[in-house]
Amino acid sequence: MFGANNAIMSIVFYIVKLLLAIFLSTFTIYLGLQLFNKITKKVDELEEIKKGNVAVAIVLVSIVLAIASIVQGGIENISLLVNPSLPFNSLLFGMVFAIGQLLVSVAVAVITISIAIYMIGKIAKGLDYETQIKKGNVAVALLVGGILLALSFVIRAGVSAFSFI
Repeated sequence: MFGANNAIMSIVFYIVKLLLAIFLSTFTIYLGLQLFNKITKKVDELEEIKKGNVAVAIVLVSIVLAIASIVQGGIENISLLVNPSLPFNSLLFGMVFAIGQLLVSVAVAVITISIAIYMIGKIAKGLDYETQIKKGNVAVALLVGGILLALSFVIRAGVSAFSFI
């Protein structure tokens, strides 16, 4: 009977982790859309996507993937620190620490991507990336998206290192 209770508790923990991951991924997508909306004043992204503007979609997807890449370290940490075999105090501490680390990951993701998009505008002064993306310039969208994704991989490594502090 004792083994059945442990199995049930493990299943409940894994279901909670799965639901948390689904919620966090949905939140990440929402966050990415809101971030793009705030940063690009010249582009009404939903209207552009309705028109079939691939460039806007590329940048939007890049933002969502970049945020997800950075936040993934925080989500992995929840899986590592929340273990049903731990004593309650350790479990509670692990959960609080993991959620705190996840919030730091989200903040780092938003700040990093905001700064990156701002810097792209400053570095490429002759290139008005917002106007180019609105016009459907896929080359500019791929450049912006690539920079965001590359940056997210580097930042993710830093966020993951924070997990083990």
